[in-house]
Amino acid sequence: MFGTSPSTTNEWLKTSRCKDGWHRLAVCDDGLAVSIQAGKYFGSFPKEDGANYYSHVEIGGVRDEDAPSYFRPFRQGSPEHRIYWMVPIHLVDAMPAEHGGIVGRA
Repeated sequence: MFGTSPSTTNEWLKTSRCKDGWHRLAVCDDGLAVSIQAGKYFGSFPKEDGANYYSHVEIGGVRDEDAPSYFRPFRQGSPEHRIYWMVPIHLVDAMPAEHGGIVGRA
């Protein structure tokens, strides 16, 4: 990760939450923007808002060609709008690193 960007997905979740309960898009150095969500209404564990640590999170907005092969979509749809539930946190931590790290938010 770069500069003051969070070094793990759990750190990202602590710093990116909006007032409406959603987290901002994580923007990687190569331009990949991905939705990383966790809380009581998302495919995450634990199913609570503001947990100190999530072992699994929900990922969205990842195109098929950008999604690691081990991600399995929860909701089918167009390739740009797939949602992946209960993705283990260690796999999510690795994905931004493959794209240059999280450098901003949208």
